[in-house]
Amino acid sequence: MLTGETPFYDDSVLQVYHKIENYQKCLCFDGYEGITVSADAQDLVRGMIQEQSSRLGAGGVAEIMNHRWFNGTDWDQ
Repeated sequence: MLTGETPFYDDSVLQVYHKIENYQKCLCFDGYEGITVSADAQDLVRGMIQEQSSRLGAGGVAEIMNHRWFNGTDWDQ
């Protein structure tokens, strides 16, 4: 949603699986023409793409809602 592509896009399904398995090395926010992904958005995505026990939100949805990328979001609307 931030770049118009899935985080691990590739034409090859095998490469997609490789990128997912190696997400710490393969997740990249550079190289999108005309698109800049903010540091807060990058931190949010990196926080969510982790092992289940340590990912952002593992301690409850409030962890996600309180992330700085959502500052100014009115969750009651």
